Amino acid sequence: MRGGNRPGLKIVGRDCRADVEFHVTTGRDNSGATIKPIAELFADNHRVKLVQHGWMDWPSFRRLVSRMPLTLQPSFTESFNIVTADSIAEGVPAAVSKAIDWVPRKWQVEADDTHELATTAMHLLHDLDAPHDGQKALRDYVTVGLRDWTNYLCA
Repeated sequence: MRGGNRPGLKIVGRDCRADVEFHVTTGRDNSGATIKPIAELFADNHRVKLVQHGWMDWPSFRRLVSRMPLTLQPSFTESFNIVTADSIAEGVPAAVSKAIDWVPRKWQVEADDTHELATTAMHLLHDLDAPHDGQKALRDYVTVGLRDWTNYLCA
């Protein structure tokens, strides 16, 4: 990521005057190869902490996400992204990449720009309408998808 992962998270921690926890799920497929370099990014920073969770069932995951103030999904390729949908369904806004184009435009950033991601995250943390805006975007996405599938299947 441009600027490295930690500077963006440090911005959020500094501006919120709080420690930041970066939660990831592990244990599915070959996550060991991915998690090691991520853990190294967090090794020397006491204000930004990596929290690893084993793979969990969907209700447990939704409960975990519901306790977060924000999720980050700077994906290069996932256009829907179920984690984003789950967090929005739980009333948690998400700073995402432009690949996830169904969320409110002001939530979308370039996937490799950590400064933009952190700035967007800060705006979402202070936007009292963000949960409502995200849930409306999710409902609209589902409504259009159902309409399109119904038209396709019943044409």
